[in-house]
Amino acid sequence: MKQLRRSLTLLICPVFLFVGLSRGQLTLATLKGNISDASRGSVSNAEVSLKSDATGDLRLGTTDNSGAFVISGVNSGNYILKVSAPGFRSIEQHDFILNVGKTTEINLKLEVGTVQTDVQVVDSAGNVLGGRFRGIVVARQGPFRPSRLGVDTVQGVPESE
Repeated sequence: MKQLRRSLTLLICPVFLFVGLSRGQLTLATLKGNISDASRGSVSNAEVSLKSDATGDLRLGTTDNSGAFVISGVNSGNYILKVSAPGFRSIEQHDFILNVGKTTEINLKLEVGTVQTDVQVVDSAGNVLGGRFRGIVVARQGPFRPSRLGVDTVQGVPESE
């Protein structure tokens, strides 16, 4: 009888343990997806963040070389979803809902952003020829090589206009 009781205890305890663990997992959610650019190319190293509306908790993920990401073990609820990557405009979506025990999949496209830099060019007479510009980095031109400053020639309109 003692042997039977011990055997039943060893058999039943793992069942209760499994039920307890599986109940805990039902309160969590997972977010996965892919981030691409306008030409459907993968955007690697993009930061994906989820900020809870209720608690302010922040969960972060990063895309891999194929633009894929997974953020698992997230409490269900309403979130602010933000995706950002260097050279692209950020995306922010409010009231993003993650449901209990579900995997939500989202695929987003990022648009190319603009580059802003300060460039000051001085001619031989000491006159300032450059200024602050907004535009897209397009090419290297002329005798002045702004690439030494870590940027290529900026084409755009002066901010003062």
